[in-house]
Amino acid sequence: MLNLVIVAALIASIALSKKYPQISAVFYLGMAVLILFLRIIPGTATTLDWIFIFLMLIGSIVYFFAPKRRL
Repeated sequence: MLNLVIVAALIASIALSKKYPQISAVFYLGMAVLILFLRIIPGTATTLDWIFIFLMLIGSIVYFFAPKRRL
């Protein structure tokens, strides 16, 4: 179920990334926090979860601080 929520949020953030990059960054950060609290802290994380959280944190930083016209 968590994977379905992550995929839906990723699709929504990709759709919003061109027009509203800051909102997309908030989606990425929210998914990273969700993975952190529901998978990593309880100890049920796999390597794929660590990769997702790392990429989402990088994506949220890039989308939040990048100018709108450059993306």
